[in-house]
Amino acid sequence: VVAGLYYTYALRGDGQEPLRFVPADEQWAALDALRRTLDPVELTIPRSILQLIPPRPFRYPAHQELFLRNTGLVFDAIAPATAAADMTLSFLLHPERAARMVQQEALQPELPGLDDVLGHLVEGVFGMRYRDGYQSEVNRAVQRVLVDRMMMLAGEAPMAQVRAQATRALELLDMRIGEGAGNTDEAMTAHHALLRKDIRRFLDRPHEPLAAPSAPGTPPGSPIGDQSMDWLDRWWFQGPSAGAWMRTGEGWG
Repeated sequence: VVAGLYYTYALRGDGQEPLRFVPADEQWAALDALRRTLDPVELTIPRSILQLIPPRPFRYPAHQELFLRNTGLVFDAIAPATAAADMTLSFLLHPERAARMVQQEALQPELPGLDDVLGHLVEGVFGMRYRDGYQSEVNRAVQRVLVDRMMMLAGEAPMAQVRAQATRALELLDMRIGEGAGNTDEAMTAHHALLRKDIRRFLDRPHEPLAAPSAPGTPPGSPIGDQSMDWLDRWWFQGPSAGAWMRTGEGWG
């Protein structure tokens, strides 16, 4: 839905609308729903459940259905929240979707652009404070995932404007964190200090050797159009009988 399109393979004269953007209200509703999946209230596991998850028994190996742990043998209560947040953000901030956000805003300014979406996410993830220590720790994990995904966009997205807007969002976030430096929560202060250092280190990184221009190439030109889809010919030449025809030298018929 976000940066999405409604489309159909219409034929000339059938009255169908081939293509239209998903309306802005639908996109914003989807963004609000996605942002709620990043809320620590939704991501924390009830303590009553955590009390029922002991370390795995001796000689029981790890397998693919277990969350990765930073806690050794003990269940990591933060890891599932981190993985869930990254699932949301990796899809939402995929470079191709981000490029579609830039494009749709350019074509229809009322639709959310990449800068709108990044601002929406930053406000939702960095604009809340939690009294519960577990929720606060999950919130810090989600903030880290968001910053990492923003840096990936700023550093690796093929579209230059995506990199530009993601870089600007990181600069604004750095200033925002700096303005809240008077936080008395030592854990949050340490977390924000590291975030700022990582953002600045990323923004100040040495420029990589200049590569070839990133402009997309042009289509090959004449003859224009796709090759015809002659399924019978394809089956005849590539099917089981093709080899026999070639071996007997009887030609292609």
